[in-house]
Amino acid sequence: MRVALRLGSIFGITILVHFSWLLIFALVTFSLVAKFAGQFPQLPQAAHISIGVAASLLFFGSVLFHELAHSWLALRYGYAVRSITLFVFGGVAEIKEEAKQPAAEIWIALIGPLSSYLLALIFGAIWYVTQTSSAVISSMVGWLALVNVGLATFNLLPGLPLDGGRVLRGIVWKVTGNRERATQVAASAGRLFGYFFILQGLFLVFASQNLANGLWLMFIGWFLSNAAEGARVQMETQRAMTGVQARQVMTTDCPVVAAGTSLLEFVESHLLLSGRRCFIVGSFEQPRGLVTLTDVRKVPRHDWANTSVQAVMQPLANLHAVAPTASIEEVLRLMEQYDVAQIAVVEDERVLGLIGREQLLYLIRNRLELAA
Repeated sequence: MRVALRLGSIFGITILVHFSWLLIFALVTFSLVAKFAGQFPQLPQAAHISIGVAASLLFFGSVLFHELAHSWLALRYGYAVRSITLFVFGGVAEIKEEAKQPAAEIWIALIGPLSSYLLALIFGAIWYVTQTSSAVISSMVGWLALVNVGLATFNLLPGLPLDGGRVLRGIVWKVTGNRERATQVAASAGRLFGYFFILQGLFLVFASQNLANGLWLMFIGWFLSNAAEGARVQMETQRAMTGVQARQVMTTDCPVVAAGTSLLEFVESHLLLSGRRCFIVGSFEQPRGLVTLTDVRKVPRHDWANTSVQAVMQPLANLHAVAPTASIEEVLRLMEQYDVAQIAVVEDERVLGLIGREQLLYLIRNRLELAA
């Protein structure tokens, strides 16, 4: 199930909106409508709504501009950027690979807050010019200037996953020459900031009776602490996968099923008896595609006897496949990107083997436990 909507692309970067963004957009718009209604009671309700929606869209446009700044500089450094996703906490740019040098890490992280400060200056200048000519525009852009200052300042807090945490990681990396150590330091700082926000939230809830702001701070703190821990785990996982190629972990004894086999026979004689969830259709020498449990479930049960596996299989040309020399990181990325549990290892249009998600998870867990 897709959890994000595609808006389009900029600089070849896909722009996505996570469904959680709709919630925060509605909340921000509602609060802004109330704010402008209080400031300009003489205006009709339709005007309050229009101003609130416009301000909310400009706010999220500012978040997008912030992430585009990260992405643009990453592209200049030669790193591919897959997408930018707007979600409940703002936005995130999905850069294909980690920075290889401390300087790149620092500047790619730093340009985001700098871009937000730039927007704050622009909105501040418009606020200054429109103070006497348009109170409505002045109020809206003044709010946007303050919000962008807050966005930039918050992101500069020195703890992962914030931009300031990546700057801290780059600095520690440059000083120590050890990227893993730098990640541990920045992740620990991120967890501390997360715990601080949680404590602040608890204080607001119980000492100041400010339930809404307190819960929001606790939510932010929970997110920061979990994301910081996630960054540390990701670093350890990458270390565990380093140097492992697809050919080394693929399963070569993949079961094969004839193309004309009915789904009923396939289920009863193969799926239910073998415990496997993915089969090659045709033969190893001349594969036509792959058929999985998911493919079978798309067909109503009463049609299984009259439907062949070839009719529901994923053709070889449409498979998400990797070369034998592909890294395990690339395999996991494809599984996540396309939400598939099996990746074929293909060379010269021949299926050499299969790699399953569960198999990879066991591999990573074994390597992490042995490393510990």
